[in-house]
Amino acid sequence: RPIYEQYIVWLWNAVRGDLGHGIFTNEPVTTMIVQRVEPTLLLAGTALVFTLLFGIPFGMLAAIKRNSLLDQSLMVVALLGVSMPNFWLGLNLILLFSVYLGWFPTGGYTPLGESVVGAFRSVFLPALALGLSQAALVARMTRASMLEVLRQDYVRTARAKGLTNQLVYIRHGLKNALLPVITVIGVVATVLVGGTVVTETVFTMPGAGRLVVNSVLRRDYPVVQGAILMVAVAYVIINLIVDLIYVYIDPRVRLT
Repeated sequence: RPIYEQYIVWLWNAVRGDLGHGIFTNEPVTTMIVQRVEPTLLLAGTALVFTLLFGIPFGMLAAIKRNSLLDQSLMVVALLGVSMPNFWLGLNLILLFSVYLGWFPTGGYTPLGESVVGAFRSVFLPALALGLSQAALVARMTRASMLEVLRQDYVRTARAKGLTNQLVYIRHGLKNALLPVITVIGVVATVLVGGTVVTETVFTMPGAGRLVVNSVLRRDYPVVQGAILMVAVAYVIINLIVDLIYVYIDPRVRLT
């Protein structure tokens, strides 16, 4: 059939949840992706938690202690985190925590249905490798946004009214600095969903990212198409969630 007819047929089947069959295994592509999506989502979700735990507090602390030794040290660490390849950091985490200390497995994945603790132990190191690099980006954006907010008149007014520094920084500072930070977090979430390929390969996790790598090497085009479509859908959903969070954080967005 002509290319456009093949595309229309594939698109109509995709709307109904039929992404075709894999060339190599002859299994339904939807089934193959669903079987592999659990470790990928758990990995991306845990990495996002690490990103928030490290990125926002460190960026906020750097802004509060601006131009101090602590601020400069945190920004140097953030610069190293942005520049550090995930696979190199992952290999070093395996060497330290798995080979030398024996705290975590070197690779593989334990399904949630078998053991919840085992599943989180399996994704801890790869999620840490992913989360630290993205936390550096969030920390730098949080610092820049906080510095801009802390110069505003309403922050000086809050201090003049006698509010504690904790209330000033959290209620008036961080809350009003969150909009650009939320934007970056949305970008980070999309990167984590689509960027687990290398990390899953390093840690030998049977996730959707590793499925894509194997499918590319085998030239299994239906699987590659289906995985890319799933990532695109995830991007759209994450961007929609970010827009909804905008409305919740800043009521002025509802009036525009």
